[in-house]
Amino acid sequence: MSEAKFKKELEIFEQEVEKATQSYYAELTLRRMAEEHPEVDDFLERTPLLWGGCVGALQESCIIALGRIFDKNSLHNLGNLLRLARNNQQMFSKTSLRQRTRSLNRPYHEQFFQAVYEPTLADFDRIDSLVEERRNIYETNYQNLRHRWISHKGVSKPEEVAELFNATNVDELKEIFDFLGWLHEALFYLFIDGRAPNLDGPFVGRASHTTLMATLVTHEAERFLKEAAGVRDKEKKS
Repeated sequence: MSEAKFKKELEIFEQEVEKATQSYYAELTLRRMAEEHPEVDDFLERTPLLWGGCVGALQESCIIALGRIFDKNSLHNLGNLLRLARNNQQMFSKTSLRQRTRSLNRPYHEQFFQAVYEPTLADFDRIDSLVEERRNIYETNYQNLRHRWISHKGVSKPEEVAELFNATNVDELKEIFDFLGWLHEALFYLFIDGRAPNLDGPFVGRASHTTLMATLVTHEAERFLKEAAGVRDKEKKS
């Protein structure tokens, strides 16, 4: 039962990270393309209400998903997932992995199971510490934006809203998303393959499904905006 619950919570965590990451990189690319290409800026300015609404929706989607990951009172928050892992450490044992692979008819040799990594409480302590660092950043710089503006509209004056947005940081968010993508894959492969997680930073730029998703979203947004606005690549002009 604990294994099934862990798998479900891990899947939900992956979905939330993907949702936040897609929204973040889509908005970032929209803004960057408008700054870099006058044709794109002109294209977006033809329908400002539409694109302004799109940017706002992407911002809200990103911050709301981030809140569901880090807010401790959220039903499927990251803390619940990590507690499941810590309190059911036997899920990651060689014996449990052997049973899971046999039930799935996965052809592994006994030599593979001997190399399986069994995590320690120190490993989970380290993961908890890494998560807490990012949760503190969220609570300091993003939680008020989520609760006071996006979710509940507790502020109304433009200067108050601007103050909430000014607390955010593009590079800071990128590091958080790269870390969350790494964490999902670390837990996933620890569970299905007994692969030891690399708990040493930095985590920015670490290859994961999330970084791949970010690249795909960025490329899709760039391609659409270039085609829609009639932007020609420099090499094509010559």
